[in-house]
This record gives sequence, C-alpha cells and structure tokens, in this order.
Amino acid sequence: MSLTGQAPRFFSKTTRLGVPWVAVLFTFAIGLLSYLNVSNSGATVFNWFVNISTISGYIAWIIVMVTYIRFRKAMIYHNMLDQLPYRTPLQPYASYFMIGLVSILTITNGFKVFMIKPFNASNFVAAYITLPIVLVLYIGHKIWFRGPFFRPLHEIDVITGKKEMDELAAMEEERVASNWLQRFWYWLA
Repeated sequence: MSLTGQAPRFFSKTTRLGVPWVAVLFTFAIGLLSYLNVSNSGATVFNWFVNISTISGYIAWIIVMVTYIRFRKAMIYHNMLDQLPYRTPLQPYASYFMIGLVSILTITNGFKVFMIKPFNASNFVAAYITLPIVLVLYIGHKIWFRGPFFRPLHEIDVITGKKEMDELAAMEEERVASNWLQRFWYWLA
C-alpha cells in the first residue's frame, strides 16, 4: 500500500530479499496489544478495542451499501444496468433494508451503558467514539482535498475500463463441471 501512496512511505522499506520489515514489525506490534488484557485495567482498554472494531465494521458495511446504491443509480443514469453480468435479487431494496438494520445495530451497540447505574462516561465514550472519529475523518478528508461531499450521478465514471473487462470476459472459456462437487462449486462461485 505504501508503494501506491495509500500508506506512509516508511512501510515500503524492505530487506535485500524483499521482505517489508517495517510493515511486518508494525503488524506484529499491534498483536502485542493483546497482552493488555493481562492486567485488570487492561480489560478496559480491550473493551475499547472491541467496541471500536465492531462499530468500524458496521460503518464499513454501511459505506459499502451506500456505495453500491450510488453505483447502481449511476448505472441506471448511464443506461447500463442491463450490462452487468450479475444482479442480485431484491435490489436496491435489500440494500436500503440492510443500511437501516446495520445503522440500528451501530446505534444500539453501546445501549447497555444506559442500563447500568450509575452512568459510566468511560463506557459511553468507548461504545460511541468511533462515530465522531469517522465523521471527522470523512469531513476532514473532503475539506483537505477540496472534494465534493456528494458526487452527482453524471460525474460518476462507470465507463473507464469497461472495454478491457468485456474483452477479458469474452476470452474466458466456458467451465464444464466433471462431477457434482465441481457443479456445486461453479454454482457457488
């Protein structure tokens, strides 16, 4: 990722054999955080990590579904929806439903902090800190790079690379299953 500019440049330092040693050490160091749970106060930090990673996963899925809905609308706008090789049933309604469901899960993930008396501010912050962090990062990115907060449908590019992908798809050979296991696998994949 650092080679493509998506991570800090120092992660691209490698050994003479090509092992990205800085990235490996950084990944290893994150694993050392599990030792925080050895002490009593470490359990609090561990719960913070659990809450942050759970809510981050929910937010990531919300973003994926919003991105899919915008992509689908752009395909409809460009009159290309029928050219998709596969369309899932119940779309876009299934995505709207799942956005609602995952949003409810995101909001109620830390609901138990309201049930415990006396109210514990630390648990509340641990349960909901990810939401403002994501908003600050998103808004900060849009302000820093001066990008639009919402891209109009006519500006969404669904054409670039389509010709190349169509040519690759045309070159693929038809897969013929030789037994029931392969038939199932081809159906699944």
